[in-house]
Amino acid sequence: MRLKFLHTEWIKLDKGLIDLASEDDNMLELVWCFQYFATKNHVKVICEGLGTSKQAQLFRNYGMQYEQGYLWSKPLERPEFYTPSDMKMGDEE
Repeated sequence: MRLKFLHTEWIKLDKGLIDLASEDDNMLELVWCFQYFATKNHVKVICEGLGTSKQAQLFRNYGMQYEQGYLWSKPLERPEFYTPSDMKMGDEE
């Protein structure tokens, strides 16, 4: 019940959950539940720690729209942050 009253714009799914959900259907179901909750409550979900195109596609298929991880870039210092228009999909050159 308390989740309903959280006033947040984002839910961040950490690398540990992403890695587990990539290999375990029960954990993937949990990710789907986060996405469902977020959609119903106008909250954005970001998947952290995506390392492969396969992972990225899996989570896109579940409606995830925001991603970060080594697939795009190594961790950056603050002045080096990219803007979304600078980002390309992992397989694009």
